[in-house]
Amino acid sequence: MISFVTNASRSDAVRIRQVVPHWLSTFGDRIDELIVVYDDVPASGRIAALHGPSPDPAVIRAALRDVSVLDRRIRVVELPPPGRAKEVPGRWFSRGRPVRCQAGTPIFAFVYAIDQGRSDVVLRADCDMFFHEAGWLTEAARLIRSGAVDLIEPPRLDGEPGPVSSRVLILSPRSLRTRGRLPLRAHQLDVLRRWHRRLVGRPPWLAFEQMLQREVDEGRMTHRVLKGGGFSLHVASRVDMDLAAAAGVAARVQGDDLPARQRGDWNFRADAWLR
Repeated sequence: MISFVTNASRSDAVRIRQVVPHWLSTFGDRIDELIVVYDDVPASGRIAALHGPSPDPAVIRAALRDVSVLDRRIRVVELPPPGRAKEVPGRWFSRGRPVRCQAGTPIFAFVYAIDQGRSDVVLRADCDMFFHEAGWLTEAARLIRSGAVDLIEPPRLDGEPGPVSSRVLILSPRSLRTRGRLPLRAHQLDVLRRWHRRLVGRPPWLAFEQMLQREVDEGRMTHRVLKGGGFSLHVASRVDMDLAAAAGVAARVQGDDLPARQRGDWNFRADAWLR
């Protein structure tokens, strides 16, 4: 069995209301828990610029309450302040305790969510991801449990392998620790950019996915994007997620019923769905 974990923030109500029912329908009894880790701290940096002003937290809390009763496997967890969960960064990073990257993307929230999974294989996905599953989940779990690959992603709709992406990752933290892959180094920007970030009051850390890619590039981890057996689709903005809801994207992705212009593009294309 597999633990499915995700992260949510104040701006994610429309996403959570769509993706949680979609995930339950898509994966069925192949997952034995679905955990939503909620971070009440307003977004910053690039994430804040992408999603706009932080909405009233009552909206997302209502959405979380509504989806939490859909299935007994769903568990909503409040992200604690990093100071109250000091053991979590220590399990992931040998030096440094990153909370967010230099552009504002979460790091602590991601690894905390992964650590909430109780199964030996954990699938962590952003709450803006839709899936068509036709065998990739079973194959990913097999490869992870065999130790053949450290980090696996489902097939991307564009068919490209690409670098490590934290949008969707399948991994086994237990196995990574047993085999000495964790804790990893908390990779930082180069010296000049670290100095600049210090001047403007921003942290020096690379994004979590960039840290993992560095580990892959330096031969300490392995990574694979699967081919065949389904695909994933990314819907980046709140506006696009509203459009996706209007177009019935969740059900159509699950049923592999895509407009021709959407195929070949990993990111949601509003012009392909709305005529």
